[in-house]
Amino acid sequence: GSVPQGLLIDGVTEEWEGPSAFALDNPTQITAGKISSDRLREHPVRIRGAVDTNAMYLAVEVSKEKRGWTQNRLGKGQFNMDSVELFFRTRVREVDWLDPAYRNGDIKLSLAQDSEHPEQKHISVDRGDAFVSTNGIAFAFSDMAVGPGSVCEIRIPWTALTDFQDGKPDFLGFDMSINLSEDGNTRTHQYTWSGTGDNWRDTRRFGILKVQ
Repeated sequence: GSVPQGLLIDGVTEEWEGPSAFALDNPTQITAGKISSDRLREHPVRIRGAVDTNAMYLAVEVSKEKRGWTQNRLGKGQFNMDSVELFFRTRVREVDWLDPAYRNGDIKLSLAQDSEHPEQKHISVDRGDAFVSTNGIAFAFSDMAVGPGSVCEIRIPWTALTDFQDGKPDFLGFDMSINLSEDGNTRTHQYTWSGTGDNWRDTRRFGILKVQ
């Protein structure tokens, strides 16, 4: 969709009235933990996305049962609390999609922000460090405005992906996982847009975005 006017990457999604939300409401998209079908139907994860010539923008809203945004393990083990994992495949036409291995142009990022010290943020480049620069990547987490839950806004400049220095691509291999902690100690749930909980080692279920 089109980039919302006046968009700020601040964890507040009021500007995202325009782009329609994509709902993660299928039980197959729960890739860790268990959530009842009724709750998933009533409180799906909502993802909004937009692109322009400079960047890709994402907004994620996640309803939780017990607590809001919870993260105090930046760096090692941040997937065990509220965080977002992004997967990119920049060389869509050059790889064998039946091969599970990470290849040149395949990237995995993990984004987290300390909920007690929000000035502290961390981007972990878990795969493909030769094909991404974290400079210019912006993100912010916050509590949902109504009810327990978390919000994350993200901006990924095309130039952060080293294969796209000339601007946005036509197609992009992509996936996203959202990790949640309800007990404040460990990950209790994970939602994934396209793939499985094995995305960190198996690329075969990445989706493909047509960038418009």
